Amino acid sequence: MADKRSDLRKKAEGKAAKLYKDKARPSPEEAARLLHELQVHQIELELQNEEMVWSHAELEGSRDRYSDLYDQAPVGYLTLSGKGLILEANLTAAKLLGVERRELTKKPLSCFILPEDQDVFYLHHKELCIKSAPQACELRLLRAGEAPFWARLKGCAAKDAEGGAVCRVIISDVSNFKKVEEALKASEEMFRQLVENMSSAVAVYEPVGEGEDFSFLSLNKAGERIERMRAADLRGRKVSEAFPGVKEFGLFEILQRVWKTGKPERLSLKLYKDDRGSSWKENYVFKLATGQIVAVYDDLTESKQREQALTEMGAIINRSPAVAFLWRAADGWPVEFVSENIRDYGYEPQDLLSGKIPFASMIHPEDLARVGDEVARYSKEGRAEFSQEYRLRTASGEYRWVDDRTWVRRSPAGEITHFQGILMDLTERKTTEAAMRARERFLNDIIENTPNMIFVKDAKELRFVRFNKAGEQLVGHSRDSLLGKNDYDFFPKEQADFFTEADRRTLASKQLLDIPEEKILTALQGERVLHTRKIPILDERGEPRFLLGISEDITEQKTAHVRERETLDALKTSEEKFRALTSAAQDAIAMMDDKGQAIFWNASAERIFGWTAEEMLGRNVHELLCAPRHLPAHHAAFPRWKATGEGAAVGKTVELTGRRKDGTEVQVEISLSSIQISGRWNAVAILRDVTARQRTETRIRRINGLLLARSENPNENIDDLTALAGELLPADFTLHLRVEGARVVVGSAWNLPEGLPPVVPNPCPLWEALKATLGEGPLHIPDLAAVEEGRFFASMGFKSYYGFLIQREGKPAGSICTFHRESFQPDEEDGRLIGIIASAIGMEEDRKQTEEKFLQSQKMEAVGQLAGGVAHDFNNMLTAIKGYTEILMGGFAEGDARREDAGEVLAAAERAAGLTRQLLAFSRKQVLSPVVLDLHTILEPASKMLRRILGENIQIALNLAPGLPKVKVDPAQFEQAIINMAINARDAMPEGGVLTITTEKALEEERVALTIRDTGEGMTPEVQARIFEPFFTTKEKGQGTGLGLSMVYGIIKQSGGDISVQSEPGKGATFRILLPVSTEAAPARKPKAKAPTAPRGTETILLVEDEDSVRSLAMKILERKGYEVLSAENGEQALRLLRERRGAVHLLLTDVVMPGMNGKQLCLEAGKLIPGLRTLFISGYTGEIVSKQGGLPRGTQLLLKPFTAEALASKVREALDGDA
Repeated sequence: MADKRSDLRKKAEGKAAKLYKDKARPSPEEAARLLHELQVHQIELELQNEEMVWSHAELEGSRDRYSDLYDQAPVGYLTLSGKGLILEANLTAAKLLGVERRELTKKPLSCFILPEDQDVFYLHHKELCIKSAPQACELRLLRAGEAPFWARLKGCAAKDAEGGAVCRVIISDVSNFKKVEEALKASEEMFRQLVENMSSAVAVYEPVGEGEDFSFLSLNKAGERIERMRAADLRGRKVSEAFPGVKEFGLFEILQRVWKTGKPERLSLKLYKDDRGSSWKENYVFKLATGQIVAVYDDLTESKQREQALTEMGAIINRSPAVAFLWRAADGWPVEFVSENIRDYGYEPQDLLSGKIPFASMIHPEDLARVGDEVARYSKEGRAEFSQEYRLRTASGEYRWVDDRTWVRRSPAGEITHFQGILMDLTERKTTEAAMRARERFLNDIIENTPNMIFVKDAKELRFVRFNKAGEQLVGHSRDSLLGKNDYDFFPKEQADFFTEADRRTLASKQLLDIPEEKILTALQGERVLHTRKIPILDERGEPRFLLGISEDITEQKTAHVRERETLDALKTSEEKFRALTSAAQDAIAMMDDKGQAIFWNASAERIFGWTAEEMLGRNVHELLCAPRHLPAHHAAFPRWKATGEGAAVGKTVELTGRRKDGTEVQVEISLSSIQISGRWNAVAILRDVTARQRTETRIRRINGLLLARSENPNENIDDLTALAGELLPADFTLHLRVEGARVVVGSAWNLPEGLPPVVPNPCPLWEALKATLGEGPLHIPDLAAVEEGRFFASMGFKSYYGFLIQREGKPAGSICTFHRESFQPDEEDGRLIGIIASAIGMEEDRKQTEEKFLQSQKMEAVGQLAGGVAHDFNNMLTAIKGYTEILMGGFAEGDARREDAGEVLAAAERAAGLTRQLLAFSRKQVLSPVVLDLHTILEPASKMLRRILGENIQIALNLAPGLPKVKVDPAQFEQAIINMAINARDAMPEGGVLTITTEKALEEERVALTIRDTGEGMTPEVQARIFEPFFTTKEKGQGTGLGLSMVYGIIKQSGGDISVQSEPGKGATFRILLPVSTEAAPARKPKAKAPTAPRGTETILLVEDEDSVRSLAMKILERKGYEVLSAENGEQALRLLRERRGAVHLLLTDVVMPGMNGKQLCLEAGKLIPGLRTLFISGYTGEIVSKQGGLPRGTQLLLKPFTAEALASKVREALDGDA
């Protein structure tokens, strides 16, 4: 700066030297004057310099403010070079493009434009450069890391500081506006399609004057078709001139009334006439909010209607310029800065800066208080920025809506100093929204007041998104319950399938689909018939977005067409129509004159009474039709009726007995009325044959009576039901078939003909044909001889067949069928009757099966009790036999013949003990030692042993499921059960076969399933019913005991499982075992303890046994082993010995099952007398006591009968030496 001043001084001195070069030097006075002037100029220059410094500071402050406003503007600002390079950008532009501002410089704007929109920008930039006039365009910009967005570019030509050509561009994000615009377009397209495709005519009128007439505004295509006139020719014409017959028609009066009251009215079906012709029309008239009158009407003379026309609505383009403000935080918000484009509102910036026009005066009075309150509240809340909407007055007095986005500026101390804001003009948007709301109200008025059902579905899931009032009333559901749902939520599946298929077809074709007739089941009006048009609403890409449906209820229209034709026919030939109507009637219609003679007789009367019209007309009605017993009463009442038209039956519906031509009587329901023709009374009678109804009532009484009086015996009830079917249908022979395994047998029969076998041939063609109808209802064969299945019964003289399948668990279980020697044609009532009887028989069969299962379980339980008792007694005897035999053998030397004889006795006792063990297994009274294990640990070793037992001609297949849950069973007993079943399977496969063992987790419950299947001879149902009974066998004498499967049955049941069998002769047998899954942990394996080598002792033992022989034997064995033995024959005696005993008692050896106090109870009582007393139980029949009372006491042991001397001595020693 100093160098610059030095240069200026040198230049000034040079000029001064040249100036005075040729002049004489000034005088002292002149020099003084010049010096004074120089001083004045110096002071002026200093003042100017100070002013320049102040102006420069003010300029810098303004530039800072402009810079803040520039960066914080809600729109982006760009400066582009002539080649489209970005020279300058504000922060908003950088945010819109998703990059840092510094990265924008020198980049072409085109790199941020979607490739598809590059041409739009090129043309925009070219026009801007050529014409230098402001240009605007809309295109899609790319934002880093995000989807493209719509933006509006508004640019103008300008010059830079050096005079070079540049472009100033404003970027506004118009994505939301685009969405609104797209929604508006979709809405307009939907409503345009709606009106275009309406089948009803729509006419819009404008009142002339005070409603003395109405002029046409518009008429849709359907109206042009109906009126056969062009809308252009009608537009502006008065209704009364264009349609001379409108006043006589009654529509003109309704138009005036609706215009005055605003209430919609309907003009029901009526004939319109004028010089152009005539047509039947139905009108619905209502008033729009704009004051226009709309008439929606249909020409019911034709079967189809055309669509309404609706004036297309123009698109609204909304522009929102921004004005920048800076207000001081003071009363009235003094303006310190305002941008130049305030002129768009008619103001000069200086008017606001000077305070000439206070900013508060520009705000609408109704908004001013609210705006002030909001500014105060936001300031108090400490907000940094906020937005407001209010109305701003222009200089011309017009108010515009603005969006004021305000930033709060604070001093370093935190006090609010200024408000900085951007005002966006919302007037166009507000106007657009108001117009859209008005337009939507207008279209809603049309939709809501249109009598046709209108609905809209989304194209993807076909869920309702729009429903009008007529639609609500038709389907019988509120729109709130309909919206968001689809057809399957309200209509039967068949109808919903039809509707959905039509929807998909419409969307796929992208074309209108016209459905002349479709049925719909409504909630309140039952089934209705609709004429429906379905139109796809496409988006901007041409893809379906919505589905528009317009449905007209043509149920009454179809009826109206019929009525119209009938009325026209009646006007031509009323008598012919009357005869046609009565001829088609199902009821008899007859007329009688005042002479009692028939003057009309329809076809149904001929059918019911047998008299033709030619035979009946002119003849006395009473003489021919009344039952003889009723004639006197008719003759007595006739004179009164002839004179007055009155009678006891006139005006009523009564039941009477009539007489047919063949003399048989018929029950009729008669409705009698009197009419006067030419002053004479005539009677009109409508008669209905109620024979069928009475037959139905009789059937119901018979069925109800039988069901209420049924006996306790299901077989008797089935016989009664079978007979009832034959009597009521009626039949010549009735048959009830029942499925038993693979056979079909005769369960019951009524009027059974000779020659019918008790077991139906297998396969039976007629039974197979009936099975094929599963779930379809009865099977009717009108001519048995005509079909292969029926020729057997046709050969027995039967003509027709009628059968119904009896089901159990969805499978055929039998049938009830009737055979007729004459042709039989069943009706719907017959179908219901045989279905009811079949259901009742099925229930009796179920009851019978349940009772048989119960009796079988009772029998098995009784046999088990018996077997257990027998085994108990046998075990006591066998214990004595084995024990004394061993003692005898001990007294004989080796080689002594008596020792061999005693050995045979001992072997026989062992075989007998095996039988008792099997009996105990069946009766579930044996003592099990169950452990938690994997079933495969039994099956895999057992399969190896089975291969040796079964032989080489039996193949064993193992299908063992991995990861099988654990079960709790006695391994030894369960292995024995598997061996028993395998041996039975081997015996059923003498020629060899396959034995398959399968394990799996049962699906029906938490169980493990074990299936054993063979390919042997199979079993009949009779054998299956008894296979688990003890001593039942199908083998030859000496080849089996009959206890193998009964033992299996007992082991499985005692283990908490179930066993079942399925078999048919020749098809092998399958045994299925279900065992409960155990949740207990599997025990760790313990090493086997070594048996004591010398089971002897000197302790005192209390022996309690009610069987003398066993007690004596045990006492002798123990005393020989060195023990002191105290004996008692029951629990009471044992307790008495313990109380009296002074010495120690080391072990209680007691039987479990004894009269009076049992062994378990004795153990508990003895423990009270001698705490810690060890106990060893002996028994072969402890199951009941153990299971019912929670097992044996803890710390006790058990020895099973029959036992050997060594076993008793070892067990006693083990009990004495074991843990207490």
